[in-house]
Amino acid sequence: MHAKVSIEGQIVIPAELREKYAIAPGDTVDVRDGDGKILVFPMLKDAIQTSRGFLQGGTSLTAALLKARSEDDSLTGPSVSPPTAIVHT
Repeated sequence: MHAKVSIEGQIVIPAELREKYAIAPGDTVDVRDGDGKILVFPMLKDAIQTSRGFLQGGTSLTAALLKARSEDDSLTGPSVSPPTAIVHT
């Protein structure tokens, strides 16, 4: 692939590569000098910032587990502890 360098020294990363490596406008890339080549690496996105709001809304895991346990109990009856052995000395 080829890219033309602008008068300001900018290049355009081809759309195919931007899509393949999920590079969006405003993202940062790492540019390095490597053995006579210019290397461009996509920077990892901040996992915490990227996932912010991911679990908003919906049912909480605790509520879902309590509901599932309640449904299980209604099918099998409440769980009963086994009898405790009495040891005489």
